[in-house]
Amino acid sequence: MKTTKYLLIPFAVILLFVFACSNSDNSKKNEYWTCTMHPQVHKDGPGACPICGMDLIKKVVDETDSVSSKPDMEGMIGLTTDKQILANVSTIKVKKENLKKELIAYSYLDFVEQNRKTIPAKFNGRIEKLFVDKTGDYIDKGQPLFEIYSPDLAQAQNEFLVALNSGIQIVL
Repeated sequence: MKTTKYLLIPFAVILLFVFACSNSDNSKKNEYWTCTMHPQVHKDGPGACPICGMDLIKKVVDETDSVSSKPDMEGMIGLTTDKQILANVSTIKVKKENLKKELIAYSYLDFVEQNRKTIPAKFNGRIEKLFVDKTGDYIDKGQPLFEIYSPDLAQAQNEFLVALNSGIQIVL
């Protein structure tokens, strides 16, 4: 019995030593030291950041977080539920649906001053009827814009008609 005890104790010590060595090797492979301001800085042990001088912090790489198990997601970063909450990231299932958004807006449309034209009348009179009643309406060439009444033009028209009827030759 005593010999069994003496054999079990060294065996247990060797087993613990092997187990401890194997765990320490895995943890060293999965941990590194980095700067919070410069995540591109990776060191094997503690120290100061070579860029800003801040103390490096220890990071542990979680194999399930950094490498996706799906082959079509190669190079993508996976997040656990806890890390999604910390990063304030949410996901939704993609689905096809019709989008309808109604937008009501008020505006004022005006013309460029250089494009506005003023047509002055060369006689006294007034506009009797307006055919184009909105600013910005399109008009065709030769389309009447308005009808006018002018006593001066009415008198000139009457004189022209009298001259035509009396046989006077008029040169235009």
